[in-house]
Amino acid sequence: RCRFIYINVGSPGRCNDSSIFEKSSLKRELAQSTIFKDMTRQISSVNVPVIFLGDSAFKFDEHLMKPYPFCVNQPLDKTKFNYVLSKCRRVVENAFGHLKGRFRRFGKGLDNHMANTKIVIKACCVLHNFLNEENGEINKKWIAA
Repeated sequence: RCRFIYINVGSPGRCNDSSIFEKSSLKRELAQSTIFKDMTRQISSVNVPVIFLGDSAFKFDEHLMKPYPFCVNQPLDKTKFNYVLSKCRRVVENAFGHLKGRFRRFGKGLDNHMANTKIVIKACCVLHNFLNEENGEINKKWIAA
């Protein structure tokens, strides 16, 4: 559905996603709360918990799934797993693509004061979610540009 359910803005662009996640309130909430433990879903008679997806830079833990490291003769099951995980992560990439398509200024960079930039990004994410819920269409030309 290309929505944002958690946003963390304000980290310098040179910081990698995994280090930002390690210091985030979301990571602390995962460790201290039962909110996500109560949100399991049964799939093929298996209780599956909420799991976050990361790339190979992230630390693997009980709440975060990452791909198997690449190797030349990787077993087929690991190759398939990495492919499916990559497909799931594309949903996140699509959400950012839609956000950038809807608010074209993101593609050019924001030249505001940092405090204002944080507010603009948060507001755009909220507006993006609202427009998605109200069936605000995204012109495919916006995304391609």
